Amino acid sequence: MALEPPSDRRVEMWPEQDLGAASFGSLLKPFLVVAYGLTHESYPTIECRGAASGCWSEKGHGRQTLIPALANSCNSYFLALSRAVEPAALRGVCLEYRLAEPPAGSNELDFIGLGAGWPQTPSAVLEAFHRLLLTRSNRSVKLALDGMRLCAQRGTGKEAYLDCFAKTGTAPCRHHPAASGDGYAMLIYPVDTPRIILLAMKHGTTGAHTAALAGELLRGSFHIGHRA
Repeated sequence: MALEPPSDRRVEMWPEQDLGAASFGSLLKPFLVVAYGLTHESYPTIECRGAASGCWSEKGHGRQTLIPALANSCNSYFLALSRAVEPAALRGVCLEYRLAEPPAGSNELDFIGLGAGWPQTPSAVLEAFHRLLLTRSNRSVKLALDGMRLCAQRGTGKEAYLDCFAKTGTAPCRHHPAASGDGYAMLIYPVDTPRIILLAMKHGTTGAHTAALAGELLRGSFHIGHRA
């Protein structure tokens, strides 16, 4: 599913059964960055100890500040961040970016894509990232986009091999028969004057692998060169 912002031209190749609301895993972490920034002057530094502190990375990421934590999709960092996000701030972000609010009773695990997740439709996710670009003068949005660019350079989206903004997510599989998970990737290209926003999903794999496939799709469809 892709959107070209200048003309608002949308191209959809998404299975009909997957158009409903679902968890996108870690894909929505940039919006937690924006929500946190509404009520805080600065972002924390966290020590990621891997599985012991709730991260997907068994060995951990070590000392994490915001931008590398977003690039690495560090769960330890975002668990700490989401615990400090005020409900009113998150509601405001949902309203501004037209995202569905987390269901009643959701907690920090759901906010970062664990547990039941933070369900959205694919169209809502695509539109929310489009709106993120339109508000990039906002300090917190700029930081989120800096993290997404680092994600494409050496984070979980690096296998896309593009100089772009990237974010990945791995969510529980919603297909039958069930696989280990479903991978999602958001790629926004190019970074200076974005004109293509691609949301991709691949059944039975990770977000990082889906980013690699999405990168291949962009290069093949739009004749884009590899990242230097």
